[in-house]
Amino acid sequence: MGDPKARAGCAKSFLVVVNAAAVVLSLAAIIFGFVILYSDVTIALVSSFPQWILYVIIVFNGFVFFLSILGLIAGCGASKAAVVVFVVFSLLTLLVQIIAVVFAMLYANGIAVTDSLNDFAVDLQTQLETTLIDMAVDEPAEWLATVETFDCCGVDFEANYEWPNYAGYNATTFIDALQVDHVNPQPDGSLVSCAAGREELYEILALYPTLNATALQVAEDAPVIGSTEEPYFCKDKISKRAQEWTTYIAAVIGVLLFIQVISTTAACYLLCGATVSQGGFKQDKEGNAGDLAGFQSGGNDMAY
Repeated sequence: MGDPKARAGCAKSFLVVVNAAAVVLSLAAIIFGFVILYSDVTIALVSSFPQWILYVIIVFNGFVFFLSILGLIAGCGASKAAVVVFVVFSLLTLLVQIIAVVFAMLYANGIAVTDSLNDFAVDLQTQLETTLIDMAVDEPAEWLATVETFDCCGVDFEANYEWPNYAGYNATTFIDALQVDHVNPQPDGSLVSCAAGREELYEILALYPTLNATALQVAEDAPVIGSTEEPYFCKDKISKRAQEWTTYIAAVIGVLLFIQVISTTAACYLLCGATVSQGGFKQDKEGNAGDLAGFQSGGNDMAY
């Protein structure tokens, strides 16, 4: 590996292999997202998530596809400008990914960070609640898939007080729409019923028509909806699963970051470390070219 040409060759090969794989995987993810969004194909786990997540997946993988094409061009040594753009975007992507992973790990472990990030987390929770309520009201089939995927009932306690914002519902029918019974058996063969939770909610909303601190405390003390062993509501269940998955997701992202760091380093080496004669983009020094010419001339004289 002491030969500069060998190093440049390894850098190019690594860029080609990694980015070719990224092109294939990102394109597959884009196609998968469009198929789920605009066809009749349904997958229980994927269908349980709101559509905006699929749009995020498509946009993110579109960016990965673009970046990988630039990486392929860099690996083939076809364009110095493509290498520069690849390096710039790779560094920006690395920074964003590192910040996202750190924030996710802190949030998953309940560690407070800056006020702005904490507010952002609260906004995400609020958006999740709104999305789940809209799904339950407007897309009952998708909502049923969600509650069965996460083995949960309803959205959260506060959501049951949102019924005045949805035409055609009263408190009882709104509770029924959110707390739907599962129709598919669980792994142990049983069917999950939300009936006990509905009964508790009927009673609480009848006693406390307006959401207040007392109602929240009563719900927290209720044996079913306030259970601390396993979350009853889907919002809590999804948050719990997200926290459980965070470590694994962070590990996968860590591996991807490591690969991306090597790719960026390889591109930087081709850009700034390897000369044109060695297979890179850095201009050869005139002195080196002259020395090489003199050496070749001397060799010819000796041969003569």
